Amino acid sequence: MVQDRIAARYAKGVYELAEEKGAVEALLADFTGLQETIQTSRDLQVLLHSPVVAADTKRAVLRKIFTGRVHDITSKLMDALAIRHRENLLRNVAVEFIRIYNEHKNITPVSAISSTPLTEVQLKEIADRISKALNTTAQVTSQLNPDLIGGVVLNVRGMQYDGSVAGALRKLQKQLAN
Repeated sequence: MVQDRIAARYAKGVYELAEEKGAVEALLADFTGLQETIQTSRDLQVLLHSPVVAADTKRAVLRKIFTGRVHDITSKLMDALAIRHRENLLRNVAVEFIRIYNEHKNITPVSAISSTPLTEVQLKEIADRISKALNTTAQVTSQLNPDLIGGVVLNVRGMQYDGSVAGALRKLQKQLAN
């Protein structure tokens, strides 16, 4: 998609600037927070994507929300996006910045979905096994889905590994149907 390529260019440029200025970790915190804020705020999503709201208004709202909370580079990026009428790309830029950071630091995000909350010991065990298998640092986040009945589903590098009871039952059902 064209928007993803544009967001990737912005993210790459901002990442390179952050490296020069020694602000990569600060911007990682900014973009992680921005991504979460945009993802959880329906009002902010509507504002950023609305063609009816003027760019100056969007810029003012972003400044009001984030001034004093984000690094100067992040603030200037938000201004630049608003001026170019690309403020709707802010979340995409944040996602891409985090991806670039993870790539540079050899971090692999892992999503562990289970029917009950995983303990810290279980999360560490998952991270250790994936880190060892892929020669990377696994960063595990957990989600709950009671429909799984038991077990865990792992999403790693675009692949899904289904070790859930529900998944096993589906496989068994397919085998019996054939």
